[in-house]
Amino acid sequence: MSSRYVPPVFREVARHGGKGIGMRIGKRSPLITLGLAAALMIPAAPAGALPGPSGPAGEIGVEIGFGRGGKFLDLSVTLGGHKRVVLELVKEYLAARDQGWREPGGPGTAMAAIEAEGAEIGNQARTFATGPSKVAAEASAAEEGDLHATGVDTGFFDDAKVKFKGRTATVTITSGTLLTWNDTALGDSSLSDTYIVTLEREGRTWTITDASYAPIPSTAAPKPETPSSTTSTTEAKAAPDGVSTLAEHTYDRDAAVAYALRWSTVYKSRNGIVVHEARNTAEYDDLGTTNCANFVSQALFAGGWPKRGGWNPRDPSNWTNDLLQNSPTRTWVNANWLFDFAIEYRGYERNFWPPSDPTAEPGDPDFAVWELQPGDLLFADWDTAVPDGVQDHVMIITGTYTSQGFTEPTYSQNSPNRHNLPLSIGMKMAYNGQYLDHGYQPVYTPVPLHDTFDY
Repeated sequence: MSSRYVPPVFREVARHGGKGIGMRIGKRSPLITLGLAAALMIPAAPAGALPGPSGPAGEIGVEIGFGRGGKFLDLSVTLGGHKRVVLELVKEYLAARDQGWREPGGPGTAMAAIEAEGAEIGNQARTFATGPSKVAAEASAAEEGDLHATGVDTGFFDDAKVKFKGRTATVTITSGTLLTWNDTALGDSSLSDTYIVTLEREGRTWTITDASYAPIPSTAAPKPETPSSTTSTTEAKAAPDGVSTLAEHTYDRDAAVAYALRWSTVYKSRNGIVVHEARNTAEYDDLGTTNCANFVSQALFAGGWPKRGGWNPRDPSNWTNDLLQNSPTRTWVNANWLFDFAIEYRGYERNFWPPSDPTAEPGDPDFAVWELQPGDLLFADWDTAVPDGVQDHVMIITGTYTSQGFTEPTYSQNSPNRHNLPLSIGMKMAYNGQYLDHGYQPVYTPVPLHDTFDY
């Protein structure tokens, strides 16, 4: 492929100036989020490993559609209450939405099946349901190598919350999705996301009126006003090849990637219905919805980054999960602190993304995000309207994917989980879903890491 290849995400930044872009190709306008995303799988699980609420893989099997006159009935009298009916309807809606990954332009078939049962879906919820199908339509475009999902399996976590207020119900629920691609060289991908779905009842009929991704918490933490006085060893002791002349530590990228892939999966429980996010709770604390930096630090440690102790968790030169009283340092669990630590000691900042020049060629700073290698890091800064320059999220590159001669990274993350997801897909999800749902404008900073370092 020509070095002038411009990925679709670049073209959209050029078209919209990097602000609130819709990721359109032609007349398409996907509506779906990352959430860092970026950022993602069941390693050896076959298609069907994450079944829907009931029934075999690839089928929507929540059989609660005893419709009357084209209406979805409130079956509280005979089937045990509003909560069960509302929760099962939301599961069926989200499972149908996921089928859009393999129905570019859909998900017509799956969504039609819900409505045939008597459910009602409002305009906003109907638009939200098309998000995966529109991203799938872009990914399957000829210029992107006709990448599309051949298998989609959806399962749900068992911690859903349902709140009622008058005739309105609000459901907060987390799903896990396994994607099997037509290109076996890419391997499977998986992801988990939390949704907020609103329903309204009129008489005996529930209608889904609104659906969105739940906000993704930032893992940034305040930093001292006085910057660290430490000196970067990569600057003070650089050899001609850019590697420290006193390097004492080696970064094993393969080991870091293997750890990240293992602990970013979404997997099913033994009953084959409830799903979970992988967490290494045997060795580390699980920080729940703010686990991204904690997870990446674990992977870096598995790859040979030595811990740096001390007593002060706010010392920017310390990096460990087990200071006095087993408390972690800020550099271990907060994205902005880990960013500064990585830049200072073990990596180097290349550039921000979106690029100032969307037609950048390989080797240009604006192309750096696409040249990240397995084991490198990618940080994201998102805030309402205008990013503030503080890193809120971190992902680790866990592979590469080549299509039509263009090679891009695949990444993995926690909070929410992403496993082996192509970066272009994750960015499309982030720019559309986060921006439209919560007013975010994500900016990415790629950080290639040194293979050897000293400090």
